[in-house]
Order: sequence, then C-alpha cells, then structure tokens
Amino acid sequence: MGRADASHSPVINSEVVLDFGGQLSNGSGALMINGVTISNAQIEAVAEEFAHGYWHCTGSGDTSSVLKLGIGRIIHTTMSVLPGERPG
Repeated sequence: MGRADASHSPVINSEVVLDFGGQLSNGSGALMINGVTISNAQIEAVAEEFAHGYWHCTGSGDTSSVLKLGIGRIIHTTMSVLPGERPG
C-alpha cells in the first residue's frame, strides 16, 4: 500500500481500519473472528508494525503521503436482535 501510494504523482493518501473483532468483557483485548484472543498490547504492536511497514514501503523520497489508521473493536462479540426490536 505504501509503495502504491508513493508511486502516484502527486502521492495519494490512504485510510485503513484494522478490525480486531469483539472486545473482551474485561477490556483487556479482543476475540478475533478466528476465535483467537489478542491482548491490547498485541493490538498496539500490530498497528505500529502496519504503520512502520507502510512508511518503509513509501521509500525515503516520499515525505508527503498520509496514512490514517483506525483500530476497530466492536463492543459485543455476538448480538441477536429480532425484527422490530432495538439492540441494547
């Protein structure tokens, strides 16, 4: 993605959301869609590595690309709502 953004003239920017699944009830991390639990520290490390990889791939000549990185965790891992009902 960084390489692609930097290859345009002028360079383009990207917006990315890293979705880590449902937040654990104690707030210590998330339950990912594959059933694996990931801690907040691991989420932070993955986000930092993604941003670092983007920066690395833009190359040293790109000083203007912007990466907007969002970190996603839904509040509940499951929700069942019948037609006409409000979630809650």
